[in-house]
Amino acid sequence: MSPAPLPLDLDYLRQVLVELLEIPSPAGRTDHIQQYVGERLAALGIGSTLTRRGALSASLPGPGRPAPTGRSWCTPTPSAAW
Repeated sequence: MSPAPLPLDLDYLRQVLVELLEIPSPAGRTDHIQQYVGERLAALGIGSTLTRRGALSASLPGPGRPAPTGRSWCTPTPSAAW
C-alpha cells in the first residue's frame, strides 16, 4: 500500500517562492536566504541546523525516524541582519 499524496497549498508555495526570489543573494552570500528558510521551517514547527560547511539541514520525523535534535537556526546574526 503506497502512502497518500500530501496536500499542497499552492498559494503558500507561490508566496514563499516570490519572497525567496525577492531576496538579494549574490554569489557566495546566502545568509539572508538561509535565515529566511530557517524562519519558515521554524514557523512550520520544523527544527533546522546549520552544518559546519554552512548548509541548512532539516528533517521530519517519521516511522522509525526520531525527531531531529540540535539548535534551531532562525535567530538573526550580525551577518544575516537585514
